[in-house]
Parts: sequence; C-alpha cells; structure tokens
Amino acid sequence: MASARPVTFAVVGFGQEAAVRIGGTSYPLEAPWPADPYYNGTVEVPADAKTYNYVIDGKPEPFDRVLGDDVAKTLNEFYGREITYQPMPQFNSAFSDKNGAWTRSSRAEIFDGGYIPTVHFSGANAENYIVTAEDATVDVLFVGPTEAVKYEVHISRRDENKKELRGRASVLLTQSAQLKVEFNGEVFYGRSTIKLRNSEPDATLMREQLYVEMLRAAGAPTIETNKARVYYNKKAYGLLELQDQANNEGFIAELFYGNRGQRPDPLGVPLDCSTGADFTPNGPYDAFQQKNEERSETNSRVALLSKALAGLDVTSEAAIAEFNKSSFDIDSFFKAMAMEYLAGHWDSYCECGRWPDRSPPFARGYS
Repeated sequence: MASARPVTFAVVGFGQEAAVRIGGTSYPLEAPWPADPYYNGTVEVPADAKTYNYVIDGKPEPFDRVLGDDVAKTLNEFYGREITYQPMPQFNSAFSDKNGAWTRSSRAEIFDGGYIPTVHFSGANAENYIVTAEDATVDVLFVGPTEAVKYEVHISRRDENKKELRGRASVLLTQSAQLKVEFNGEVFYGRSTIKLRNSEPDATLMREQLYVEMLRAAGAPTIETNKARVYYNKKAYGLLELQDQANNEGFIAELFYGNRGQRPDPLGVPLDCSTGADFTPNGPYDAFQQKNEERSETNSRVALLSKALAGLDVTSEAAIAEFNKSSFDIDSFFKAMAMEYLAGHWDSYCECGRWPDRSPPFARGYS
C-alpha cells in the first residue's frame, strides 16, 4: 500500500483563516505575511486522495480541484476561481525562418498570459495613497504562478486629464490612472520599475495585450504585459495591466541580454523619446531625453546615428549589411514600423497624433 506524501498548497484568499480540505478533513494553512491575503502550507496527503478544495473562514469552495499523483506543489491558486492556469492561444510566427523571432529576452513568469497574478499593497501608507494619490513607500506582495515575493517599493500615480472620445452621437469622458512602482534595485525579474495602469478607452484590457503579442509574433522586441488583480489592505482596487516601463534600464537589459547571461558593463543609457524624436541629420535632438540622474551620458550618440543613417547608401547591399551589423537593427525597426501602420498606432514613432491619416473614409472631418 502506498504511503502518504507531502504536498504544498498555496492560495490567495480574503479572510482571517484558511485551510485546505482533503477527503473531508481540513488542514490549516499559514499566512507567511499576516498583512497579506496569501496562505500556504505542506500537508501529508493520503495516498488515495484525488481531489481537494480550499476553505476560507469556514466556507469551502463549491467545487473540487483535481490533485494529480505527481503534484508535489500546487500553483498559487485563487479562492473561488476554479481555473488557475489557462494557456492562451498564440499568433503564428510571421516568419518560418527561426531568425525571424526575437529570442534574446528572458520571459518572467509574472507575465505569463495563462495566469492572472495578484498584487497586494499593504500598510497605512497604502491606505493613505489610495485616498490622496500622494507618493508613498509601501509594502507590496506579487503573487505569480509559482512565486510569491514581497517588496518595499515607492509608488506614485499619474491621473491624466479626462479625455473626450467623440462618436457620431455621443461624447464619452474617460480618465486614465497609472501607478508607477519603483523597487530598490533590479530585483523584480531584473527590473527596477514597472507600471500598473488601466486602459481608459478599452474596458476589456485587450488592446495593448494583443499589440504586444502581435509584435512578438512578428519577431520584434517588445515590452511584457499581463492582467493583474490589484488590492490594498485586503480591499479591491481593480483589474489593471501589469506592464514594463520601456525606458527602464533593467527592462532593456532583460530585453536584449536576458537569456545571454553576460551583459555589457556599463549598459548603454536608455533615452525617453517624446514628440519630435526623429533621426534627422542636423537635429534638433531635444526630444531624446536621458532621465537617469545617476548617469552622466547625454544623447550625443543620437546625432552620430542620425548622420550615419542619412549618409547610408541604400543601393549598396554591403553597406546596408554593415550598417545593420554595427549601428542599427534594421529588421526590428521595420517590423515595428509595419505594425504601427497596420494597427493605426497613432502615438508612437511614425508620427505622433496622425491617427486621422489612417481613419476610415466615412469618418467625417478627417483628412
């Protein structure tokens, strides 16, 4: 007869006590961080056990979860949600050649689209932040598929002005909110900053996710993004997008060197590019902004690149190949530009604010 085996269970649940029930017996789970709605524990599971469910404050889930014979540790599950992980269909690669894929970046589990992570801010500062929107230092727990990690972070919020979305018969007022989360070093999957944001014109939160996945299918470098359940002091805040800060040095390092081990030291400084950041040979280059106050580099290399680009002999395959190797990733750039045009991505590189040029002909008043 087979003997009992140890299995570690983990669940996000909102209550004072949590347990896992197996074969009619409840086994208590512990909260590693009392301020957070996360419980785990290891149980000696009877050999014939095939199902289990979680109990929060004496109330069991109304369904059974399947316990596989080879499971030694469950994923981080969510009380009352029967499906923990659901693989998402992916776009087919646009290129059959393996070189057409972007393979240099690491893929952090927190951005796995088959799992919705939980983000929980805790403490008096978190409560005050929600009310006043004033910058604060708070504790935050990130729960991914297999990991639950707590950090002390600095959070700030940008509430953008209300925007008017005009249709034929109505005007819709929307407002966007963005939470910037800054860590003490590159400790969050190699990153030191991430964003939590809503998508004010798209309540489904599908727009940015789809665009990122299309970029990935095209083989272009891209940020990572995922949906996240966000809470503070065990109260709901909302479903937001957990997203990379594109000008963060940690993200850049993960994007280009994440799966290659050694990265350049020092890493090239990222530039935050606003409207007017064009590669014109004589500038101006004010729109290329170096935001890291701890680094002394300027945007001077943009001028060098712009002049080299202007002087490139586009009729020479050898010159193009050398330029692509030494100065500029032409393929990735063209992939990004093609996607901007195809998706009508009006607020990026091609030409900020030029959405009307790609509007359908029945949109009256647009050129």
